Amino acid sequence: MGEGHDEVMTHGSIGEEVIENRLKPADVIRLLAVVGKNLLRYPLDIRKRVFWTGEPQVWFGLTDHPLDRGGGQISEPFSFLEKLVGKKAACVLSVEFLERIGNSFVFGARGYNVYTLRGTNMTAGSHTYHVGKRTRFKELTLRIDVLRPDAYRLRLAEGKQVPEHATEMVCGDIARDTHVDFREENGMYSIVTEALRLDIHKKDFRIMIRDASGRMITESGGKTKNEWALAMDSWPLGFVRDRKSGRTYGVESFVLYPGEAVYGLGEKFSAINRVGQSIGLWNCEGIGNTTWRAYKHVPFFISSRGYGVFVNESKPIQFWIGTREICKNVFAVEGDLVDYYFFAGTPGDVLEAYTDLTGKPAVPPKWSFGTWMSRISYVTREQVLDTARKLREGRFPCDLIHIDTNWFDEDWKCDWKFNPERFPDPAGMFGELAEMNFRASLWQAPYVVDELEVAKEAREKGVLAENRGPFFFIIYPAHVIDLSKPEAVEWYQEKLRALLDLGVSCIKVDFGEGIERHQVFQRYSGSEMHNLYPLLYDRAVFEVTEAARGEGIIWARSAYAGSQRYPVHWSGDNSSTFHDLLCSLRGGLSLGLCGFTFWAQDCGGFTGTPTDKLYIRFTQLCMLNSHIRYHGGGPRFREPWNYEPETQDIVRGLLELRYRLIPYIYSEARHLAARGLPMIQHLVLEFPHDPNVYNLDDEYLFGRNLLAAPILTEEDERRIYFPEGGWYDFWTGERFEGPRWISYTCPIERVPVFGREGTILPLGPVMQYVGEKGLADGLLLVIFPRPDGSAAYLLEDEGTSYGLKAWVEGGEPRISVEPDIRGVNAEWPSGYAFPPREGSDGSPG
Repeated sequence: MGEGHDEVMTHGSIGEEVIENRLKPADVIRLLAVVGKNLLRYPLDIRKRVFWTGEPQVWFGLTDHPLDRGGGQISEPFSFLEKLVGKKAACVLSVEFLERIGNSFVFGARGYNVYTLRGTNMTAGSHTYHVGKRTRFKELTLRIDVLRPDAYRLRLAEGKQVPEHATEMVCGDIARDTHVDFREENGMYSIVTEALRLDIHKKDFRIMIRDASGRMITESGGKTKNEWALAMDSWPLGFVRDRKSGRTYGVESFVLYPGEAVYGLGEKFSAINRVGQSIGLWNCEGIGNTTWRAYKHVPFFISSRGYGVFVNESKPIQFWIGTREICKNVFAVEGDLVDYYFFAGTPGDVLEAYTDLTGKPAVPPKWSFGTWMSRISYVTREQVLDTARKLREGRFPCDLIHIDTNWFDEDWKCDWKFNPERFPDPAGMFGELAEMNFRASLWQAPYVVDELEVAKEAREKGVLAENRGPFFFIIYPAHVIDLSKPEAVEWYQEKLRALLDLGVSCIKVDFGEGIERHQVFQRYSGSEMHNLYPLLYDRAVFEVTEAARGEGIIWARSAYAGSQRYPVHWSGDNSSTFHDLLCSLRGGLSLGLCGFTFWAQDCGGFTGTPTDKLYIRFTQLCMLNSHIRYHGGGPRFREPWNYEPETQDIVRGLLELRYRLIPYIYSEARHLAARGLPMIQHLVLEFPHDPNVYNLDDEYLFGRNLLAAPILTEEDERRIYFPEGGWYDFWTGERFEGPRWISYTCPIERVPVFGREGTILPLGPVMQYVGEKGLADGLLLVIFPRPDGSAAYLLEDEGTSYGLKAWVEGGEPRISVEPDIRGVNAEWPSGYAFPPREGSDGSPG
């Protein structure tokens, strides 16, 4: 993204003419006029209720959630009554079993106003609720559906039944035949499977969740752990209404234990362990990767205690992970329903179950794992073709050229039509790119600017959401395509199909985070649609691309639960600073822990000016992401020739290595997408019982077998942790035995990468584009042997699986490939001592 810009010609670092972003004076005048008009149409008090200015700042990392207001010291007498009556609750304090329907258990629950039931002992005693026969309560229904031995669904609603609540996020049925015992004893009900035991307390309600061995996993639904009578830092499971905002929230909590780590909740650029963070789930314009603002929220988290939770809702949700009450993970979901799924198991098992429910990622086409080249923005056909020619002449491996915001008549004003003067004969342009073995992608947005001719067509077709307040795209009044309406999806997809038929291979699915509460959609309110819209947006573009091109792929910025089904997503508008390397990486690792296998970032940084050293370190980090795209603003764009000759040589070598890794990358993509696991894996997925990895967020597994520890600072040295097992330095062959910390110095032309003992890394030939050469044109097996010399890998290619094996026989190294590939070579670690032949003197035979 970026500001609207005037077409002011300046010079880049190699003398080419580029476009500099700059607001026109006319744009400023127009913006002021539009703002004034909307202030008259929507007075300030109304505007705050319908526009983002009226949203809680907690959505952006601050702490003014309506349920936080009035949560401070309560003993001050002048605010005492206001704090007591400012909110009203209906929280579950007791339950009674009603019926069993298969493996579903229905309870009648009494919801009490816990704000007025507390004791008043100010010095000692306990946090108790005084409930008598005449104490008023609301009738609630609690339903627990056991779906399989290690997973259940919990719903709570007012009245005598809970709604089915089918959502767009859930697309899979994870229920399976499960034997469930139900017991009533000792003041509690127990639901028992072969993997879980839920002890549901009738009075002083709470659910104690244990595994098959009886170990406590967590406790949910219970009251605060603060015994002071006036403490109100968390609530029992139920509903709280905030009188000031007029909104009702469903509330639930899970106890946090010593040493526990919590992961997920979307693409967050903060520390990977969420304990100690307050996170609001409200997609928004990030404007950087170093803030709490985020494009991709996912109401799903994983705990190192052996469980995960998915909140099945698109309305705004707030999580206080050890911040509101230190020993609890509390969430509040806007609305009158609590609906979540609970999964037990290791982080990997939980993630696999969650993506069984919300969808497994598709595997993008193999060419997409090559380099993408972009800037904001190529503005003429000749700029596009010239970039393609320079990439080939300079021998920089690349597969795709992206054309960003300025291929329309006016920059940013998307009408899905090429400007005929600057982009004559677009089909011919795509044909010329194809002759050089390049594909192309195009930027666009789902917001129709009111002044465009296409807006008139959209209004006539009835495909736009209704605005009941001001809505702008950048600085232009606009309307949103109503993607909850089938006719609107069809209209929108036809616009894209025309471009795909011209020869475009991918559509950039930009924006999507701007839905306002005041907007009215056919099937959803603005509040329901705000977080949900990116999922519908991603799906619409992915499906038309797959239908038109035979290959499903998008390049998307915003997302919600379920969007992992439609790859690829990137981190949005990062910056050209070393600080962004770690922050962006955290975002990718965090999103990966929410079921997104594929992820990328703007290589080189979107805004700012990268130094040569930063450009190289960015390349090293991005070449070890699932996808790599250079993108950013001028005048020093991200094409390699804008940097020093020595830098170009280093980057060329790194991209050549990236292309040699394509057999491994594509194979791992197939393996991991099938399980819903990420290509860049936080180490907790593979080493869930190693507390040393819980807070690590600057190294990761790339695929399953390469430990990546990229340099993320100006210094060329860093600390690296090796988990349990043996790890071989990719560059030197040196072996490290984990668990162990080391200091590692890395020259600028290298990135720290280590191969996992017992595996084989398949390296293909150097290529200029994916498919230029095949495995038979030069497959090198890099062996990372066990002490006995053995190693193996299952290489998944398009339509064929190859079993790779290495071993030592009679002191001699051996390899096999089934089915056979001609001309395969093998490389063992430098200095590796082969196990000797039996009866020899200890040297290799």
